[in-house]
Amino acid sequence: MEGEAFFSVIIPVYNGEKFIPAVLNSVLNQTFKRYELVIVNDGSPDNSDEIIKEFICQYPTIQITYLQQNNKGLGGARNTAIQKARGALIALLDQDDLWYPSKLAEVYKVFNEHPEVSLVCHNEAIRKSGQIVGTSSYGPNNPDMFRRLLFKGNCLSPSAVSFRKKIIDEIGYFSEDVKRVHFTEDYDFWLRIAEKRNTLYFLPAVLGEFTIHDSNYSYNDMEKIIRNTVNVLDQRFTNYRDKQSFDWFRLRLSKANWYFRNAYYFFKTKQVRLFIKYLLLSIITNPLVFFTALTELKKKSNPGRKQS
Repeated sequence: MEGEAFFSVIIPVYNGEKFIPAVLNSVLNQTFKRYELVIVNDGSPDNSDEIIKEFICQYPTIQITYLQQNNKGLGGARNTAIQKARGALIALLDQDDLWYPSKLAEVYKVFNEHPEVSLVCHNEAIRKSGQIVGTSSYGPNNPDMFRRLLFKGNCLSPSAVSFRKKIIDEIGYFSEDVKRVHFTEDYDFWLRIAEKRNTLYFLPAVLGEFTIHDSNYSYNDMEKIIRNTVNVLDQRFTNYRDKQSFDWFRLRLSKANWYFRNAYYFFKTKQVRLFIKYLLLSIITNPLVFFTALTELKKKSNPGRKQS
């Protein structure tokens, strides 16, 4: 089954016992059946191992590769899975997200009809407290997606992304730098894909769900996400060979907007200390942030995992 018609569905697991049954069932329910599952237990201390093994026994006809390793972080878990993947198409799926039944079929259609496309991303519904509360619309496409991602922020979501495995030969794997890139490995990966002028395709269909819940991120994790997003921006900008005259200003404004949007989130959640901290950081980084911040806030994107 190797070849363009074959997806490798990559699922990293860490403390996912509450979510993994529903996630796995959302893969089983796909109308497009030419796939394998590659699951990596990234040193999870909960009962994820037992649940996954029970699932494997229950569905012996499904092609499943199950790997266990000491904790390496999200980037390391995805890389382990990709290295074992046999499909030419990689479909990312996080342990607490869901796919709708037509997801793989719709994505495959794009890859099949557009051989120039390297990566496909679709929209997602947002679920909170058991209810659909909104939709995350990713993109839009841009003639220069690297500059769009660098100066306007992350406009993709991991569980909505599939890409051709051969990209890895060109740009490398996900970063495993848990100090400077942890929780932002996906953003760094998209930037490296776009930097090589690969074609990204945004499918305007809601084909999955992202779930907001208490265990998404702690406030310490969110501060790490904020710092590491800036680390990624700085690193990719440093390596950028086609800088224009005022790109240094655009970068500062991008970082200021990112700080401001997170300050607004902490304001809404009554985290006064963090609100003041990131509001000041946004102003110090670029005092003109207020001229663009209202436009950014209208997007109502979630800080942390999704920087849209």
